[in-house]
Parts: sequence; C-alpha cells; structure tokens
Amino acid sequence: MYELISVDDHIIEPPRVWADRLPAKFQEAGPHVIDEGGREWWVYEGNRVDTMGLNAVAGKPQETWNMDPVRYTDMIQGCWDPVQRAKDMALDGVVGSVEAEPRVLPFPECPAAADAVSALVGSEVRSLARVVPDTLTGIASCTHLNDLLRALGGVGGLLSLADGG
Repeated sequence: MYELISVDDHIIEPPRVWADRLPAKFQEAGPHVIDEGGREWWVYEGNRVDTMGLNAVAGKPQETWNMDPVRYTDMIQGCWDPVQRAKDMALDGVVGSVEAEPRVLPFPECPAAADAVSALVGSEVRSLARVVPDTLTGIASCTHLNDLLRALGGVGGLLSLADGG
C-alpha cells in the first residue's frame, strides 16, 4: 500500500478558536461565530462574514458539493478539529498533510525540478530524506522543494510518536 500525502489541504477554523484564546477584554471585538437568520457568521470588529464553511465538503457525496456556506453542525468534525482530522486522514491512508502554495512547481528559478520530482513518484515517504538529495541534484535541484520533501521523510516517525510508539 502507498503512503499518501495530501498537498492541498484546507482546514476550517474551529468555531471557538479565538473565543478560547483571546483575553476577556478582547472577546467582543475578536472573531467569534454567531447564529442569525438560520446561518452561522464570523463576526469581528463589527464585520460580519458570511462564508462560513465555504467548500467544507469532506465526507459528502460529490453531487452535493457547492460554494454555499455550511454550518459547523453540517460538517464532519475533521473539517475543523485537527485531532479528528488526523484520525480521518489515517482512515484514508494519508500520513501527512501540507498546505501547498499555488506556485509549487515549477518555480522560475528551478526549471528542471518538475521533471526531477517525477522520478520520486512511488517512493516511500520514509525514504525521502535519503532519496531526495540523490534525485534533486545540479540544475534539477530546488532548495525549498528539496527541504520540504526531505522533511516529509520524518512524518512516519512523528506518527509513531503520536501513537505512543
């Protein structure tokens, strides 16, 4: 079985992320969720944002996906709870997750990196720290990508620690 890494993850802020962290004197002005008119809204410093849960479609049939706001109670908990998110990922065989920026490859300064990275497809995650320096060399090198891929090699060890191993 392949070890999968999700490279375009999106997570929704937990509904109490700020309410649980801001000092009491900032609670009213700080970001918080209200329920008004049958919808949930983020409110902060007098602003009301109606994009609650935009695209939180994990666990839903594809034919129901849309851009409409979603209530927290209508999302799977893994959309906003990092502990549950890790459990959901494990069920799907995903061992790691990174938020990818839109211009991951090819960087203009690393034109040969895209072809070199394709040679890594199928590599075991735990082998990346060893395999990447041998694969991304010379003009195929890409320092920031090289560092990211080698760092992913430690994901298995981190998961073992999280499991008490």
